[in-house]
Amino acid sequence: MKSTIFLKTVAGFIIISLILVLSILLISHRLIRSYHLESVRDYLDDISYSISEPVSNYVINNEYEQLEKYIQNVSNKVNYRITVIKRNGEVVADSDENITLMDDHSGRKEVVDALQEKVGESIRYSTTIESDMLYRAIPLFGKQGDLIAVLRVSIYLDRIDTLINSLKARIYLISIIVLLISLCIIYLYVYRLTRPIKELTTAVNKMSQGDFDVNIISRNNDDIGYLIRAFNDMAFRINKLVDQLTYQKNSLHTIITSMKEGLFLIDKNHKIIEANKSFKSIIKEKEVINKIYWEVIQSPELSHYISEIINTQQNLSKEIIINNIHYLCSGLVTIEEEVLILLHDISELKKIERIKKDIVANVSHEIRSPLTSIKGFIETLEGEVTPTGKEYLTIIQRNIGRLINIVNDLLTLSRLERGDNLELKPIQITPIMNNVIKIFRRKMATKPVSLKLISNDNLPDVMADSFKIEQLLTNLLDNASEYTEQGEIVVEVKNNDPYVSIIVSDTGCGMPSKELEKIFERFYVVDKSRSRKYGGTGLGLSIVKHIALLHNGHVYVKSTLGEGSVFTINLPATI
Repeated sequence: MKSTIFLKTVAGFIIISLILVLSILLISHRLIRSYHLESVRDYLDDISYSISEPVSNYVINNEYEQLEKYIQNVSNKVNYRITVIKRNGEVVADSDENITLMDDHSGRKEVVDALQEKVGESIRYSTTIESDMLYRAIPLFGKQGDLIAVLRVSIYLDRIDTLINSLKARIYLISIIVLLISLCIIYLYVYRLTRPIKELTTAVNKMSQGDFDVNIISRNNDDIGYLIRAFNDMAFRINKLVDQLTYQKNSLHTIITSMKEGLFLIDKNHKIIEANKSFKSIIKEKEVINKIYWEVIQSPELSHYISEIINTQQNLSKEIIINNIHYLCSGLVTIEEEVLILLHDISELKKIERIKKDIVANVSHEIRSPLTSIKGFIETLEGEVTPTGKEYLTIIQRNIGRLINIVNDLLTLSRLERGDNLELKPIQITPIMNNVIKIFRRKMATKPVSLKLISNDNLPDVMADSFKIEQLLTNLLDNASEYTEQGEIVVEVKNNDPYVSIIVSDTGCGMPSKELEKIFERFYVVDKSRSRKYGGTGLGLSIVKHIALLHNGHVYVKSTLGEGSVFTINLPATI
């Protein structure tokens, strides 16, 4: 069965060929007829001029009987009708008809033109012989140069038409033969042209159905042959890529299936479009595909987390409790604007963390009492020992004090982590800050460091525990004063809707950028020698962070080594 493109191409060539043949026939018919008529005109004129002198002599001598015999004799030889007409329109001789039956010819067009001393011509139907004729007429002149008559030679047009029809039949026959030969050539050419296109179409259809293992044999070295070779190369590459993608997809599916972490993917309509076995185990459902995620996981905290990822278009991590199990959720937005969520069970880690915190709290509580007793006994012994002994007692007392500070800070951290004794109420930050700054001005009186407070008027209240906010400010200023030997410390409190921001900046030694992520960890100290000198515990900034988080706030730090640091705490303002 021929392809559609083949049939359309052949039909198009046939139509074009027919139009060309018909146009040639029409034009050739007109050209042949025109050419033949022109030849007949020339021949008629040649006859007229060749017999004009004898005819003129017969007319001048009024020898009309001899004239008629003469033109009849000439007409028999040339097979044309010859007529002689006087100036008054009277026919005096005619080779084919009886002149007595012929009417006045003075009004005939060719005669009128000849009487005006021109070559006259007319094509018309002759009522005498009842046939279309071509008339050519020339003027005849006497010896004095005066016009004496008109010589007219005519021919039956049906003779010309018979000849032209004969030629037309031959032309038609030749045209039909040429057309048939052309159609055969066209058929073969189009078949040769469309066969590779048909093969390409078949191959493309196979590829569209997923069969990429196709190959077309190229028989041509033309553009189509080049196209086929390019198609074969493309099919080979696509087949190879599909195999690679299939392998990668299977590998990825195996990895995702074997993961202990729960994984699911949701589309723009919040429907789950992919999920592994671990996720189905977490939610205890087997069929989750094409379900809205909040129908299978009824967790407002998770819904809020996913909404935050969609709104911010950022990769976020957050701890979420689902069915009383702690999970670390990691989420991201894919290129197709789908959301991928990974649930990692951290219940055991949380349990270990709670145990560690409980151990730290219990040990700290148990250690504090004997440390306090030791400190008391040292103070008692101060008046009973030698000067050398006093020096040792001073060293012991300083280190005991440092241990007590560490224990107190650890207990503070433990209480903050448990959220114990949190008394929230609307408070103003500025009065608390004024009290803390008064204390630190006295402590820093011996240092060449100025302490400034900048506070905006009409600051909104903060829902907070005033004692813990005072702890936060004390630890921040203690950190700033410890690392600033000269210059200034500036504390600014301002409205940063929807937060109240506390900004503590100093001109101290600053910190390397690589240290900034670690400074809020427990016991982490940038400069250990300075910490030993001033008795730092390494827990102050950790306490600051926990107090801020306990109030749903955030802590940020910027620092340049050798230039100073800027700590910013954002606390939510009351509505």
